[in-house]
Amino acid sequence: MSKSPAPSSRRKRVRLRPEIRSRLILEAAMVEFGARGFTATRIEDIAARAGLTKTGVYAHYASKEAIFEALLGHVLLQAKMDITAAWHPDGTIALADMVDAYLDRLYRMVQEPVFVELFRLLLAESRRAPELIRRWHEQVVQQY
Repeated sequence: MSKSPAPSSRRKRVRLRPEIRSRLILEAAMVEFGARGFTATRIEDIAARAGLTKTGVYAHYASKEAIFEALLGHVLLQAKMDITAAWHPDGTIALADMVDAYLDRLYRMVQEPVFVELFRLLLAESRRAPELIRRWHEQVVQQY
């Protein structure tokens, strides 16, 4: 009788497009940052949650700060697109209706769990990562 080979303890690598892998890293980072805070989270924590090695994360992002910036940019870019979608002053919609639609979208956006968590992180981590928060403020907030 021949013995069957022992099952491998390593998972088979799944090749994903870079944009999908980046999204998985950002989702894992959001969970880890939320659970541990920015400064206590390690790249290894994010990698493990995303099903990657530390090197795999570094293939997409240069640092933990780069991941946090990408996370901020991704969430806030979506928010900006949602808000501007309701603002089309072309004269066909009454101003009051346009303002109501704009505010409705804004309220829905800020109630999204990922958006709430991101701002909680910004407030909690602003003293520990002031340069990151300053850059985020210059690049994102000032546009609003």
